[in-house]
Amino acid sequence: MFRPPSLYADLVSESGRVLKPGGLLVIWLRIPLISFDAFIDVITVAAKIFDIESTSMLADGIESLICRDFENVKI
Repeated sequence: MFRPPSLYADLVSESGRVLKPGGLLVIWLRIPLISFDAFIDVITVAAKIFDIESTSMLADGIESLICRDFENVKI
C-alpha cells in the first residue's frame, strides 16, 4: 500500500474537524524509531487541534524497550 507522507497528520487533522467537543480519538500507529520525525509531525499537528496535556500515550514493542532502556542510561 502506498501512502502519502502526510497520511498520519492528515488523519489527526480530519479527526479534529469531525469529532464532537470532548470527543475521544484513539489511534494506533506503528512508527519505527528510524522514522521518529514522522511521530513528531503527528504530535505537532495534534497539539494544534487537541488538548495534548490530557493525552495518554502507550508505547509497545521492541522500540519502546529500546527507548525505556536508553532512558535509564546515565551519561
